[in-house]
Amino acid sequence: MSHDNLDQRLVYMANQIGKFFASQPAPKAVAGIENHFRKFWEPRMRERIIAYVDAGGGGLDENARQAVLSLRGHAGMQDEASTVSGAGSVEANPALAGAKLATGEDRGKRSTEAEPMIPDSIARPG
Repeated sequence: MSHDNLDQRLVYMANQIGKFFASQPAPKAVAGIENHFRKFWEPRMRERIIAYVDAGGGGLDENARQAVLSLRGHAGMQDEASTVSGAGSVEANPALAGAKLATGEDRGKRSTEAEPMIPDSIARPG
């Protein structure tokens, strides 16, 4: 896909997100669009849409354009969900709670001493 086609695809996607938030007041809509970019767009997509706007690219609805500008203003900052320290811990990421059980961590064992996920009675039928 050429860069022009990619840019147009990102503009289309950003405008679609903007339409979802169109019923909300502008400040809330812009924040919602920016939040969507942060949560669901990979870094290359965010960088690309920022570069597109910086190059004077048009076609973005006003709320989407404002969200990109806001995203650019915060590009150097890390949001809490993406911080490296502690991101792999169960406390920082509740989605890892199942991993805690599988590793035996909840029973005070080191992960190198993890119990098998499948009990022997099932894994090795008698």
